[in-house]
Amino acid sequence: MERSADGIHFTGLHTVTTDSSGCQQPFTFADVNTLNGTNYYRLKIVAIDGKITYSNTVILVNQNKDFDISSIEPNPVPDGVFNLKINSTENTLAEITITDSKGSIVDREKVNISAGANTIKMNVGKLAGGVYAISVSTAKDKTRVMRFVKR
Repeated sequence: MERSADGIHFTGLHTVTTDSSGCQQPFTFADVNTLNGTNYYRLKIVAIDGKITYSNTVILVNQNKDFDISSIEPNPVPDGVFNLKINSTENTLAEITITDSKGSIVDREKVNISAGANTIKMNVGKLAGGVYAISVSTAKDKTRVMRFVKR
């Protein structure tokens, strides 16, 4: 079992050594030292011949945060469209605000966020090239901010 804070750099948490029949059996592991915010988990499977494969990545948001912006992809934004990835512990209404480098609001919209992983397609094609901040706020007055570059 491996964990990551960013979905890219993983570290080992727990190892199980078994034969092929043991692989058919379920196993459990409790991460008692979760990271604040978003935690990414995957299984690293090493075959007897040394071949390594990975399971799909599972994303869990630590209950200490109601939601978090996990990424903007791609960033820099080359063609005016990017995916805003948000993880939430509950269904909620959120307001997304984009501000320019002077702090002026250039775009604002409301979206429904579901519990779990969310991907919101953002179109910023009308914006000039530069550095922008995107903030996501919920009804609980929680706000997260991330920066992106529009080419």
